Amino acid sequence: MRAFWLDVDAWRSKLVTISDLNWIEGGRANAVPSRPPWHHDFLSRWRGALAERGTKWKEREILFGELVAKVAIPGSDVNELHAPDVDALINCLLSLVDGRPVGSRQQNLVEVLNSFLNVERRQRYMRLIRTFARLTNRDALFEIESVRNKIVKARTVVQDDRQSVSGKIALALFPEIFSSA
Repeated sequence: MRAFWLDVDAWRSKLVTISDLNWIEGGRANAVPSRPPWHHDFLSRWRGALAERGTKWKEREILFGELVAKVAIPGSDVNELHAPDVDALINCLLSLVDGRPVGSRQQNLVEVLNSFLNVERRQRYMRLIRTFARLTNRDALFEIESVRNKIVKARTVVQDDRQSVSGKIALALFPEIFSSA
């Protein structure tokens, strides 16, 4: 049989046999596996670029370039993602998703949150991190005294919102989690 699919803006086709088909839920089949959503692919490549102390510099630069282009943050460039520690923010969010430290030498999520919020320039993400923790069923972490103390301190800082660079990045990388809100 001949299978047809739309590739960006052009139709493609190829001849396939029954054994070439990929069976998906519901008993349907396709001959051309669909591409994963951009954010799944991005986060997979981000994880692949992780080292013990965070994201490898060369790969991070490439991924940041893609992130700036995809999220379409007006007036932003790769350099603007370094100063506010966007790489640490992504790793912190991934840690909350996975339930274990990601891109960190910390031993557990409490240490991840304490280390993350201990850096003054990251305190602006407290509301974002707390919301994300609630949505990933990790809000109990914020009841631990050391984390609570960091929250008290971070509340004195103006918090990023959905329209901020960090808010747009979090929404673009984790749309399924935020859609559950």
